[in-house]
Amino acid sequence: MKTQIKITVILFILMFTLMIIGGVLYTNKSYSTNVEYETVVNQEILLKSNKKKTSKKSTKKKKSTKKKTVKKSTKKKKTTKKKKKYYSPLNVATASREEYYNYAKSIGGYDDTQMSCLINLWQRESGWNPRSRNRSSGACGIPQALPCSKIKAQQGSYDWQAQIRWGVNYIRWRKGYGSPCKAWSHFKKYGWY
Repeated sequence: MKTQIKITVILFILMFTLMIIGGVLYTNKSYSTNVEYETVVNQEILLKSNKKKTSKKSTKKKKSTKKKTVKKSTKKKKTTKKKKKYYSPLNVATASREEYYNYAKSIGGYDDTQMSCLINLWQRESGWNPRSRNRSSGACGIPQALPCSKIKAQQGSYDWQAQIRWGVNYIRWRKGYGSPCKAWSHFKKYGWY
């Protein structure tokens, strides 16, 4: 019985060592195949990246000359578009604030309350500056007409009197306003009128 146990233990130890040795050999084999595979893959990646780098260099030179010509032509187009789209009445004669207020009051027929609302509204919009222009939207003039060409189309010129007439009519006829105080409350709520 003792010999049988000894033989079993010896067989167990042998099997265990064989399993360990086999596992090491197997892992070494898989490791070596992984290394070989990785080196092959890495070499392919290097070859591809070198090809891409050389092709990118040649295409960059081609693209850079194309981009320069494209940029020059688009810049010219953009500047001409901006001039047409965002006309600003910069060469308009100005007057004093008192003249602006009195003219707006006489054109609109406003009492002091309505006039106070109009003063606040246009102060926030343009600072009562007939030469003002919103760079992001293109709105211009004292009432910040958008587009700016509406003033000339309806009033015949861009002078400050035409701007005030247009603004008073806009507030009068715009649905929901009718008066400067309603337009001012809309402006306070939404940030535009």
